[in-house]
Amino acid sequence: MTPEEFYYLDKLNNRTDILLEMRIRSLGWVLDCFRNGKIRKQTITNLIARIQLDELMEYLLEEERYEDCAIVRDILSEVYDGKTQKQIQ
Repeated sequence: MTPEEFYYLDKLNNRTDILLEMRIRSLGWVLDCFRNGKIRKQTITNLIARIQLDELMEYLLEEERYEDCAIVRDILSEVYDGKTQKQIQ
């Protein structure tokens, strides 16, 4: 691996973290829009897979980010009818 490849690989990892943070922040906006009737349930379920929310919930629990966990929990309970594919302990 050349130094140039390492540099871009490192930037890619940082972008993954940035994209994850953007997703977490946007879920709050999605939930607010859903509660206000601006986004339909079907639109959310078509764009965000339930398994992705389950994985995100596990990540947030590991990082002890409970305020963000509440947003994901509310989306799962209000939009996906509280049915999760994985049991989170």
